[in-house]
Amino acid sequence: MTTSCDVFHLVESGDTCSGLSSEYDITLTQFYTWNPSVGSTCLYLELGTYVCVGILGSASSSTIPTTTGSTITTPSPIQTGMVTDCDKFYDVQSGDDCADIASTESIPLASLYAWNPAVGTACGSLYLSYYICVGVTPATTTSSPTSSTSSSTQASVTPPAPTQSGIPSDCDAYAVTESGDGCEVFATRNGITLADLCKSCLVLQKEGNVVGGPKLMSCRFMESDSG
Repeated sequence: MTTSCDVFHLVESGDTCSGLSSEYDITLTQFYTWNPSVGSTCLYLELGTYVCVGILGSASSSTIPTTTGSTITTPSPIQTGMVTDCDKFYDVQSGDDCADIASTESIPLASLYAWNPAVGTACGSLYLSYYICVGVTPATTTSSPTSSTSSSTQASVTPPAPTQSGIPSDCDAYAVTESGDGCEVFATRNGITLADLCKSCLVLQKEGNVVGGPKLMSCRFMESDSG
């Protein structure tokens, strides 16, 4: 299945490839392209499995049922704990690892972990053929009723756990500390200055040159420092 799919259909008794193409206002060629596993003649359309019937920017994607915004149908199976505002999914294939998926989808590795807590902070529980979240719905722009100006809320990253205390709320990238880490080593490994690291985690200013024990998450980037 194509990785850019954002509209899914659970195959039911009586479904056909041509029928699904008509139902979702896509061409049969598109259906076969997005779902190569069904074969070029629909021979392998399997009951109880999900197929892709729309990708980002396609006509069917724009006709998803709406309430106040677009509703994304979550495919199955997924791992527990996935964020509820996910709008882009990835079907884990043999040989995949979290770092490669994050790179392919152009998202921070910390975001992948935050959106999919069940995979663990070291990708130890990434399950084959399960869907994971690789994109979330961006924050919407809202207008004040008493003003003509509008304000936009930055999309936030859900902090992983455990984290050290004092990390500011606008942190949007985290890294796992390793045994024996000091602040300078941690900062250098993550491509930030020691001053930025100390500014991003108040507990470091109070306790000295100790990042924390193994597996604690520390902030390594804040929106306000991104330039």
